[in-house]
Amino acid sequence: GLDDEEKMKEYLLELGARHVAYNVTTEQMRMFTEPFIYACRHFLENEWNVAMESRFMWAWEFMLKWLSSGMEGNLKSMENTRAPNGAEPFCLLFVDIEGSTQLWARDAQLMELAVKKYHRILRSIIALYNAYEVKTIGDCLMIACQDVYVGLQIALSAQMELMRAAPITPGFKMLEQTEGGGDPSCWRNDTVRVRVAVQHCTDAVAAYDTVHQRYDYYGPSVNCCSRIESIGCGGQILMSKESLDVLKAMSAFHDNPCPVDLRQIKIETTLEDSKGLDEFITVKDVGPTVLKDISQPVHLVSITPKCLSGRKFFNKRRK
Repeated sequence: GLDDEEKMKEYLLELGARHVAYNVTTEQMRMFTEPFIYACRHFLENEWNVAMESRFMWAWEFMLKWLSSGMEGNLKSMENTRAPNGAEPFCLLFVDIEGSTQLWARDAQLMELAVKKYHRILRSIIALYNAYEVKTIGDCLMIACQDVYVGLQIALSAQMELMRAAPITPGFKMLEQTEGGGDPSCWRNDTVRVRVAVQHCTDAVAAYDTVHQRYDYYGPSVNCCSRIESIGCGGQILMSKESLDVLKAMSAFHDNPCPVDLRQIKIETTLEDSKGLDEFITVKDVGPTVLKDISQPVHLVSITPKCLSGRKFFNKRRK
């Protein structure tokens, strides 16, 4: 019963772990506080009093705390099985919002809603491709996945889903001065624009953080990916030519049918197309680029979905 708190904690942690598949957040559970108290008051009727309400509120908060802890703990455990261990080459992505600081300063309340939607979109893509969210750094997401082929699909999906999500929240408008231009039909001004770096990692170490119960990654490959992202433009995907060469050598890049949602912004058919992902992207050479704290210039390429190939980007690189 409720008199044995330790046993109840153990039970609720186990219950939360078993029910993590329901994908219910603590915030959603907390919304049921008032209906829970109302139901208790209704069924107890004349026996209800202030002391009883206080006791039921304590029981509800106790259950909420330990049930959600169990769900969160098991979710982290499940996620960690998707994290690359660094023993073999893998792929990292950095995804960040263009003009984030100015957008927050302009309207923090609106930006909060936009960022929440952006996070939901990115996290659904991460789950779809069985990838791993390493951490968030401000509005930037660091993502690890199996290989550069999966990484490119995540990057393309991020660009296209943010277009489909427009307006990302009612009233949102992108900054007037943006880093991308070209064909206006390739842009929406009522959604955020993200720059994405995709890097084939051969020199990176995976480390497990026992406090946050998550993996993090360190090393030259990680630093390079972060620096590549920093010189990208909103709406752009950048990767090293070395990473592109690895991608081109993968048979899946050419032979696996391109997912329907990566062909066009407007999905007009669900019929499978035999053409590979390589048929649905545009690759442009950026050239050797000096990156901060990277000893040698890195040859970069810019990638866009073919349906958004009319995008043009401001040149932020240093030769």
